[in-house]
Amino acid sequence: MPEFQGILVKEEVQSNKVITERKKIHQKYFGQKHLTDEVYKLLIDLYPILERTERAMIERYGVSQYSISEHSQTIFLGNNLNGKKERYLKLLLQ
Repeated sequence: MPEFQGILVKEEVQSNKVITERKKIHQKYFGQKHLTDEVYKLLIDLYPILERTERAMIERYGVSQYSISEHSQTIFLGNNLNGKKERYLKLLLQ
Protein backbone atom coordinates (compact mmCIF):
# COMPACT_ATOMS: atom_id res chain seq x y z
CA MET A 1 0.00 0.00 0.00
CA PRO A 2 2.85 2.42 -0.74
CA GLU A 3 0.54 4.79 -2.64
CA PHE A 4 -1.57 5.46 0.48
CA GLN A 5 -1.89 9.23 0.95
CA GLY A 6 -4.08 9.28 4.04
CA ILE A 7 -3.76 9.68 7.77
CA LEU A 8 -3.81 6.97 10.44
CA VAL A 9 -5.35 8.06 13.75
CA LYS A 10 -5.27 6.21 17.07
CA GLU A 11 -8.88 6.79 18.08
CA GLU A 12 -12.31 5.34 17.43
CA VAL A 13 -14.34 6.39 14.39
CA GLN A 14 -16.00 9.71 15.14
CA SER A 15 -19.60 10.69 14.49
CA ASN A 16 -20.44 13.27 11.84
CA LYS A 17 -21.49 15.62 14.65
CA VAL A 18 -18.07 15.43 16.33
CA ILE A 19 -16.28 15.86 13.00
CA THR A 20 -18.40 18.93 12.22
CA GLU A 21 -17.79 20.43 15.68
CA ARG A 22 -14.05 19.81 15.35
CA LYS A 23 -14.06 21.55 11.98
CA LYS A 24 -15.87 24.57 13.47
CA ILE A 25 -13.49 24.93 16.41
CA HIS A 26 -10.44 24.72 14.13
CA GLN A 27 -11.90 27.41 11.85
CA LYS A 28 -12.84 29.67 14.76
CA TYR A 29 -9.56 29.43 16.69
CA PHE A 30 -7.12 28.84 13.81
CA GLY A 31 -3.70 30.28 14.61
CA GLN A 32 -4.53 31.26 18.18
CA LYS A 33 -1.84 30.31 20.68
CA HIS A 34 -3.23 31.56 23.97
CA LEU A 35 -6.55 29.91 24.69
CA THR A 36 -8.79 30.40 27.68
CA ASP A 37 -9.67 27.54 29.99
CA GLU A 38 -13.15 27.55 28.43
CA VAL A 39 -11.73 26.97 24.94
CA TYR A 40 -9.47 24.20 26.25
CA LYS A 41 -12.56 22.60 27.79
CA LEU A 42 -14.23 22.68 24.35
CA LEU A 43 -11.15 21.06 22.83
CA ILE A 44 -11.08 18.37 25.52
CA ASP A 45 -14.78 17.67 24.91
CA LEU A 46 -13.96 17.09 21.22
CA TYR A 47 -10.57 15.49 21.77
CA PRO A 48 -10.88 13.57 25.07
CA ILE A 49 -7.27 12.40 24.96
CA LEU A 50 -5.76 15.86 24.49
CA GLU A 51 -2.29 15.41 25.93
CA ARG A 52 0.36 17.84 27.10
CA THR A 53 2.13 17.42 23.77
CA GLU A 54 -0.85 18.73 21.81
CA ARG A 55 -1.34 21.58 24.28
CA ALA A 56 2.35 22.54 23.93
CA MET A 57 2.03 22.50 20.12
CA ILE A 58 -1.02 24.79 20.33
CA GLU A 59 0.87 27.19 22.61
CA ARG A 60 3.84 27.23 20.24
CA TYR A 61 2.20 27.14 16.78
CA GLY A 62 -1.47 27.90 17.40
CA VAL A 63 -4.57 25.86 16.67
CA SER A 64 -4.19 24.06 13.37
CA GLN A 65 -6.37 25.14 10.47
CA TYR A 66 -7.85 21.70 9.91
CA SER A 67 -8.88 18.72 11.96
CA ILE A 68 -7.44 15.46 10.65
CA SER A 69 -10.81 13.84 11.41
CA GLU A 70 -12.36 15.60 8.42
CA HIS A 71 -9.75 14.40 5.91
CA SER A 72 -11.40 11.95 3.52
CA GLN A 73 -8.50 9.50 3.71
CA THR A 74 -8.36 9.33 7.52
CA ILE A 75 -8.34 5.79 8.87
CA PHE A 76 -9.37 5.45 12.51
CA LEU A 77 -7.38 2.58 14.04
CA GLY A 78 -9.23 2.55 17.34
CA ASN A 79 -7.56 2.70 20.72
CA ASN A 80 -6.24 -0.88 20.70
CA LEU A 81 -3.29 -0.88 18.33
CA ASN A 82 -2.59 -4.53 19.07
CA GLY A 83 -5.95 -5.81 17.79
CA LYS A 84 -6.38 -8.08 14.75
CA LYS A 85 -7.50 -5.24 12.45
CA GLU A 86 -4.54 -3.09 13.44
CA ARG A 87 -2.00 -5.89 12.94
CA TYR A 88 -3.48 -6.48 9.48
CA LEU A 89 -3.18 -2.77 8.61
CA LYS A 90 0.42 -2.74 9.77
CA LEU A 91 1.20 -5.62 7.41
CA LEU A 92 -0.49 -3.80 4.52
CA LEU A 93 1.46 -0.61 5.15
CA GLN A 94 4.86 -2.31 5.20
